[in-house]
Amino acid sequence: MTYPRFKTALLRINVSSPPVWACAYAYRTDYDELPLFPGAELFRSSSGFHIPWLGYLSAPLASGFELPPEILTERTPDGGLLMTATKERLGPTVPEHRRRLRVIAETMVARTVFQAQVTERLSKAEPS
Repeated sequence: MTYPRFKTALLRINVSSPPVWACAYAYRTDYDELPLFPGAELFRSSSGFHIPWLGYLSAPLASGFELPPEILTERTPDGGLLMTATKERLGPTVPEHRRRLRVIAETMVARTVFQAQVTERLSKAEPS
């Protein structure tokens, strides 16, 4: 699947059944335990967003904050916010892609109910 197809599908779903949030993400069962490739830092999202490269926040969740300019954003017809790490093929070995993925994941967590859940999971996972 490509960015234009995911974007089109997300916007069509949004018209018929508006979500509070939605995302398309990369996933591997052990991504938070093993690096995506040798030498890479762990991606510790610990949320349902996993490794989001395309994210959507509804209008109420999308107000009152700014994203770094390198995160591709556009407003949707309903006032929501579409965030994209890249319009190209996602490359987990591309440092800029990984950085943008983290920004989108952190934004999704901070703007939704996952914030409390992630904070709790990460505090349990950290050694005392």
